[in-house]
Amino acid sequence: MYKIVFFDVDGTLLSEIDRTLPLSTKEAISELMERGIKVVVATGRP
Repeated sequence: MYKIVFFDVDGTLLSEIDRTLPLSTKEAISELMERGIKVVVATGRP
């Protein structure tokens, strides 16, 4: 079985105000990866 999480970038991972990636988001993604869950960025932008 696959364990995978997809994220959009704009407004989900990056702040819409200053386009930064919060430390809490980095830590959450790291924890997902440590648990063996694949993390994938999916966007509709070309």
